Amino acid sequence: MARRALIVVFALLSGCLTAVGMHKKASEDLTKSAKLFNDYVRWSNADKASEFVDKDTRAKFVDWRIDLDKALEITDVRVGATDFGKESQDATVIVTWTFFRKNEGTEQTKVGTEHWYLKDTRWFVKFEPVELPTKLANAQ
Repeated sequence: MARRALIVVFALLSGCLTAVGMHKKASEDLTKSAKLFNDYVRWSNADKASEFVDKDTRAKFVDWRIDLDKALEITDVRVGATDFGKESQDATVIVTWTFFRKNEGTEQTKVGTEHWYLKDTRWFVKFEPVELPTKLANAQ
């Protein structure tokens, strides 16, 4: 009886550890994906950045990024805190952009929140131009 109880406890712990390990890997992948995506955005590589955007909005994203290049120069981007619940497929990422408007030349900083979702084993960012630096082009 005690042996059976130990086997059950071991099986439950193994399942929990596997779930914890999977969540940790997904969380690490989120951070890597967010950094890579934002680096691509910073360096005007819309095609590469678009790989992190859902296929349905990918073309709009590329157009947005091309328009953004006309108005802004992003000089730095920092990916900060992530929030990814253990039972969720959605996450938020805090991002800080440093940029200047090409018609002004005054450097500014904006902190925003990106919304990401896990699809299969890959992270995608929700294309929300209001939350991304296009909002900055109209900021006062």
